[in-house]
Amino acid sequence: MVFEEIYKKYYPELKRFTIQLYSDSEEVDDFIQDVFYSLYKITLDCSEIENPRAWLYKAMLNKIRSKYKTSQNHQQKDQEMIYKTESCFDLNEDLEQKEKKRIVFEIIETLDKRDKELIILYYDGFSYSEIAEIIGIKTSSIGTTLLRVIEKIKNSLKNQYHEMFE
Repeated sequence: MVFEEIYKKYYPELKRFTIQLYSDSEEVDDFIQDVFYSLYKITLDCSEIENPRAWLYKAMLNKIRSKYKTSQNHQQKDQEMIYKTESCFDLNEDLEQKEKKRIVFEIIETLDKRDKELIILYYDGFSYSEIAEIIGIKTSSIGTTLLRVIEKIKNSLKNQYHEMFE
């Protein structure tokens, strides 16, 4: 796939993913530009990336992690990291469904970083092997880890909002 095709195909979803993990909208566009520039340099060298979608997500995740590591206000940035539910809502959904989604995403925010990244990547449709490559854990661990994360979410929902999630 040529760089322009990759850019057009993956830019919108990479931007959404970045916004989900990093709430500083001024830096999101810079991050995306940096990641696509890195990809562009690779394509100039006539190198072929086997899975450009996974490569982009992994590069972005590394960029975000690097930013958090170098940030002086690391704890403040962790609290600012929110999952933007507005982009996930369908206009035809009723209010109860919207409220349920808002609550689920609120619970996702309470997860540790790795669990949050895992569930977001799974929600975005990545395969287990792609998630393993992006996050940097064994493919054989993805299923078990994902089940544990989903179980954490279910338990939190039942404990905090039992009347809505029976």
